Amino acid sequence: MVTPARPPANGLVQTLRRIYNPIGFSRGYNFVLFFVLAGAMTGFSLARLPYLDYHGVFCGPKEPQGAMPGECYWVGHGYRMVGLWMHIATVLPAGLLVCLQFVPVIRHKAVLFHRINGYLVILLSILSTVGALMVTRHSFGGGTIDAQTASGLLSIMFLMSLLLGYINIKRLQLEEHRKWMLRAWVYVSRPLAPFASSVLHLAQLAQSPRSLLFTDYGLNSNTSQAGTIITSRIIGILMTTIVSAAGGYYVARPCAQIDFTFDGNQNMTLQHYPDCAAFYDGSDPDKYVVVSADFNGQVAEIGASLSSVFGGAMWLALAIHTIGVEVYLQLTPMEHERLRNISYVRQLEAGMKNPGSAGLTADRFGDAKKWVPESAGSRGDGEMQAKFGQADAASLCEGSSHAHSRE
Repeated sequence: MVTPARPPANGLVQTLRRIYNPIGFSRGYNFVLFFVLAGAMTGFSLARLPYLDYHGVFCGPKEPQGAMPGECYWVGHGYRMVGLWMHIATVLPAGLLVCLQFVPVIRHKAVLFHRINGYLVILLSILSTVGALMVTRHSFGGGTIDAQTASGLLSIMFLMSLLLGYINIKRLQLEEHRKWMLRAWVYVSRPLAPFASSVLHLAQLAQSPRSLLFTDYGLNSNTSQAGTIITSRIIGILMTTIVSAAGGYYVARPCAQIDFTFDGNQNMTLQHYPDCAAFYDGSDPDKYVVVSADFNGQVAEIGASLSSVFGGAMWLALAIHTIGVEVYLQLTPMEHERLRNISYVRQLEAGMKNPGSAGLTADRFGDAKKWVPESAGSRGDGEMQAKFGQADAASLCEGSSHAHSRE
């Protein structure tokens, strides 16, 4: 349990400290951020556990379905089905387990669990990314170029951040490990394709005519959306609304997918898309038609409106989260410095070269000024112990004296 260094400012702070101090948080804003982001990740993962029943819930005949209109035409069979199921089966448990990695009391009191859980999360994350890349070509019912490049970039950023975080922790560079793991999970802390079901859910709550349309076509989305990250939901709703209201946006769709979307109803398909006659009579089995992206239209148009904005929503959400995590890291320099001093102590004890900079640090590989450990002599014993912990403070004092004696 963390012992506060100063008295609470008011009764609310005192009450909140009773909640977050026992689990290791010393600052209220850290707990609030953890509660929002980890809570959303946990809720999102729990809400989508039923999708593990792939053909029963996600692409099943019964309602509610997890997939968007026409999506299961591409991911309902073959290697794409394997890829998406592998993605779901690994990313959901990873999303639940990773939240435990950011609980301070677990990192400090259950170090072995933190390590084992970390290795498991990395393994699940790699598998989930491979699965996601297997379906990128036709993700979200279409697979536009902007969506494919966003998915590819996100995968690279995520995996590279995990790799750099792993390398730094193996080199006992705690502050760099913290930075890269925070980046990795903030990058992916908004789902890649949940905003469609969120839009459907909100429309249903509003009791709009579209709710009836979703029910008629088997698109009723009753599942809980509490875990959907706010960023993607807002972007998805706004972009879909704007595209539908503005008009003039179209998506090319194969007639085979449209027929699938209409549950094989040839008459309804031909009613809306007469050019699909060439698909049905066999003269052009690969016939494509132009579908209006209109969320207020029929089911194929709803699917087109959702998939048409998917890539743009991904790019905007990724930009927001990338900027957000960098702002947070810039606003927490004291935590960075605290962890670097602890890294110095542990690297020194491990006999590593360049203690304090044994990992991937800017002063080692860039042009940053060479880092110097905080002098233990400039602080009282009580202040040192409060900042670094009793064992690390003692080691820091000893390490500093050894470093000065070598000079």
